[in-house]
Amino acid sequence: MIVAIDMGYGYTKAVTLAGNRERIAIFPSAYGPVARVLHDGQRRGRLEVGKEAFYFGEDALKFSRAPVTSRDRERPAEMLEVLLLAAFSGLEIYDGEVELHTALPVEWLGDADRLRGVLSGRHVGYRLDQGHKKINVCVSRPLGDDRERSGVSFYPQPLATFLSWATHDPGLWEEWATVLVIDVGTGTYNECLIVGGDWIDERATSKPLGMGTVLEAALQDQEAQTGRRDLLHIARAKLWAREVGMMALAQPHIDALADDVLQTAADVVGNISLSLVILTGGGAHFVQQAVRSRFPDLVVISSRPELDNVRGLLDAALAE
Repeated sequence: MIVAIDMGYGYTKAVTLAGNRERIAIFPSAYGPVARVLHDGQRRGRLEVGKEAFYFGEDALKFSRAPVTSRDRERPAEMLEVLLLAAFSGLEIYDGEVELHTALPVEWLGDADRLRGVLSGRHVGYRLDQGHKKINVCVSRPLGDDRERSGVSFYPQPLATFLSWATHDPGLWEEWATVLVIDVGTGTYNECLIVGGDWIDERATSKPLGMGTVLEAALQDQEAQTGRRDLLHIARAKLWAREVGMMALAQPHIDALADDVLQTAADVVGNISLSLVILTGGGAHFVQQAVRSRFPDLVVISSRPELDNVRGLLDAALAE
């Protein structure tokens, strides 16, 4: 089975195909220890890994006394293991072998070998909220496959988005097609130029800024003004729902992020004439007005841009 996964710094997204049906798992990239559960335990997302119990996703943010939402470049191996097992069970994959396709920010591709060692091999855990259901999944290549035996393939994040669009638009492979991809995530934003379907290394970059930066700055302003701040998962929900008070706090920081994104785009593009600008990632809708103003009539955005990367990874894997 092929699984595409993007363990982003805001949300973990995973997708696979079961027959002709697409299965999707999406949850906040958060985990935390379980101290005790006195009520409604079967409704809270929890995993047992190595005899320790962890909340994951939204329930980690709600119920753990010490939730971890690390945006550090080197996240704990324990965190990656919990998120991976949560993704497998969210996709209803509890046993067998899978081939894993994932993506990294442009500037972090050098971490691929280290992460391959964490993600490959056998992963065992138990979904405590599903009657202690066992997860026993091995990440490896199919027998007879002459590619790397680890079973983990890495792509630059914006390239994965390009593949998602190009799978359904053959014109993007034409030699004259010049495509700028802008991927605005939680912990980073990534940009690249793709010409005739070819990734241009010298015109690709990422920066450690994103919607997480915006949210933290808004919460700092909220605390300075009121003496209190929302819990992270509440603030995030307000921002994504465009709640008036949260948007008033966040808008100056969204504008600053958009300005930074456009300055980077100017460096990436130079004086090249563009055919298309693909705007993607969880922050795409927040910066799209500024990006459309800079690139009139060129910008496209999908209905769920936060899933572009994983869908592109899956499309690429199926096309091999």
